[in-house]
Amino acid sequence: MEADQAYLEAIQHGRYSEKVKGLRCKYDHVRIQFEDFITAYYLRPYLEEMMEQKLNGEENEGLRFFDLGCGTGDGYELLCKMAGDTKLAEFDTRLIQEDMVQQYKGIDLNIALLKEARELFGHYENVDFCKGNFSEGLPLEEGEEPYDLYFTSYGTLSHCNDEELERLFIDIAKHGRDGSLILGDFIGRYSYEWQDTWTVQPEEQPFIDYKINYLYAEEQRDEVDVSSFPLRLMSPVELDQIIDDASRKSGVRLEVLKYFDRSLFIGRHIETGTYNGNPQPLRLMVSSLFERGLRTYFPD
Repeated sequence: MEADQAYLEAIQHGRYSEKVKGLRCKYDHVRIQFEDFITAYYLRPYLEEMMEQKLNGEENEGLRFFDLGCGTGDGYELLCKMAGDTKLAEFDTRLIQEDMVQQYKGIDLNIALLKEARELFGHYENVDFCKGNFSEGLPLEEGEEPYDLYFTSYGTLSHCNDEELERLFIDIAKHGRDGSLILGDFIGRYSYEWQDTWTVQPEEQPFIDYKINYLYAEEQRDEVDVSSFPLRLMSPVELDQIIDDASRKSGVRLEVLKYFDRSLFIGRHIETGTYNGNPQPLRLMVSSLFERGLRTYFPD
């Protein structure tokens, strides 16, 4: 996979997989305070409804999660954080407890990322990380039960081309149960980060050459040779067509419930300017608002 070298470099940098919080790292304050919160905000009501149905059912079942492109276990961390935080609107009663997670399965192609995931979360019960390639379809074992949520995060599905995406959605449609959810995370075509690539004819530029260079300070970026890999830019119009084709070919209706943008105009590459020659470099400043002991220069 073309992205392997880029992710290996990011891990070796030290601020990609470590659970550190700060200004320039994978777990920066913008991600924790905004991006993860927005994802949880839109997903939580559907999980609450799903959990309520299970609690009212005859069998005492928990939720089953399939994390496609799990990386270092980011999806497990986010879902369990949601499970711990979820409350009913008017009562301080937790609706989804950690023990209600019946099964979490995370797959990834990158061995280094899987190693990190197992070290961080592999000791939890009902958690399994294994090698799998979702660009060749949904990797399943014989007799594997349907999942409640087929989950992706942080642009994971942008690793696929349109044919691979269609095949994946067909497989999920056939494997999932009635009411299963898919959370698909893509690099949004018209995000402010990629303004230099905006076009009225998206078929002319389906991919960008992506670099994980946001880990480096501005003065270091030109000095470091960072590997790149292609990521699919996606808009709702483009994705609607792929989903319609997958529905027709699978014979299972796939319905889009919601499109949402978690970048809030302060995505990772607002700071680097790699794909936008005239950005407002706001991410570092917004992140600094949450950094203890640091005064942010408000006029900027």
